Amino acid sequence: GTLTLEIHLRSYRRAATSFVPPNPICNNMLKGFDNEEMSDVSFEVGGVVESAARRRLRKRAKTTATTFHASHLILRLNAPSLADMCR
Repeated sequence: GTLTLEIHLRSYRRAATSFVPPNPICNNMLKGFDNEEMSDVSFEVGGVVESAARRRLRKRAKTTATTFHASHLILRLNAPSLADMCR
């Protein structure tokens, strides 16, 4: 003959849960975005735009200048060429 065993196992230990606090870096980065107080670099975009230099009469279009505030560290990590121009 054959011997057949039927086994039922139960575990009474609870699985250990680890506490992982939320990481606030994304929210902090968004709070610092375009923040003049926290920035160390600013870009002024717009103003006077000239047409092609070869034309005799240069036409100038005036647009409203917009200022963007940035962090040199963030530029260094994400746009190193632009960060080099801002030294």
